[in-house]
Amino acid sequence: MTGKERITRILSRQEVDRSAYWIGNPEKNALQIYLAHFGLPSYEALCAYMGDDMSWIMAGDYSDPSGRPMWDCHAGKPRVSLNQDGVFAGAETVEEIESFPFWPDMKYVHFDSFERKYSAVQDQGTALFSGSWTHIWHTLTDFFGMENCFVKMYTHPDVVKAVMKRMTDFYLALNSRFFDKYGHLVDVFFFGNDMGSQLDCMISPDMFREFIFPFYRQIIDMAKGYQKKVALHSCGSVDKIIPDLIEMGVDVLHPIQARAKGMDAEHLQKSYGGDIVFLGGVDTQEILPFGTATDVENEVKRLRGIFGRYYICSPSHEALLENVAPEKLLAMSKAATESL
Repeated sequence: MTGKERITRILSRQEVDRSAYWIGNPEKNALQIYLAHFGLPSYEALCAYMGDDMSWIMAGDYSDPSGRPMWDCHAGKPRVSLNQDGVFAGAETVEEIESFPFWPDMKYVHFDSFERKYSAVQDQGTALFSGSWTHIWHTLTDFFGMENCFVKMYTHPDVVKAVMKRMTDFYLALNSRFFDKYGHLVDVFFFGNDMGSQLDCMISPDMFREFIFPFYRQIIDMAKGYQKKVALHSCGSVDKIIPDLIEMGVDVLHPIQARAKGMDAEHLQKSYGGDIVFLGGVDTQEILPFGTATDVENEVKRLRGIFGRYYICSPSHEALLENVAPEKLLAMSKAATESL
């Protein structure tokens, strides 16, 4: 059974031989260590060697001739703090949002890197997770500064929603163009925004429902219109809003930050296991960096025992750091891909 077949069956709750696996997307320094250790030439070769069932390719390059980024949240200045004032820190009217001169232009969007990266995995038989990352929550907080954003949800809610609408409309257009051209290649639309901290959601569920989820729903509905399953990335403790995600149509939740409050495997499977597929869960805060290879193997077996076959085993954060040794990556992969 190919990875594509396996994940397709997992997402449709059909009979499948075992749970699936993805090593994630190691950070650059970690990747170089793994490639040197295993004598492999590329990330794609590492994924094939480890038995990955899925490939992830973000889509949508942005090339403004002026060098301006897609989202110029700080007027060309680097972001040095999440609370750093963004260009809308002092905005008080919707007109100020609408008159902003540097909203991105679709004419500068292209998909060159997608085509290049897809050519490297197209013969591996993996399920393809793709689409624009569509990080409207992250970008919203950058446009104001995080604390400013949270305050403006109370003091100037229409201003916050106006920014959300402009970003959502752009991403709807971008992803629609992508799926019109490449949708036949893609199995799952994958987008992401970290909505939780170690202890709780970053804002209350009610605030997510007012300011964020109406726009998520548009994005999810767009993907469903192209007959795509939907995977959402959010680090942190998001247990309180998982029912909302399921109701909106999210099929897969990633990365399952194992040590965040309310994100333990037993609770998640008991509460939501019949309604959503979990992708991730192998602890990157303690077990992968500081445990032994045997610890890693035992944890993977524990997770597979809890989640069963309708599960995609993977690290609890996709960007493995160089403190996760190659032998532990190999132990995770072997334990995740062996027959149950």
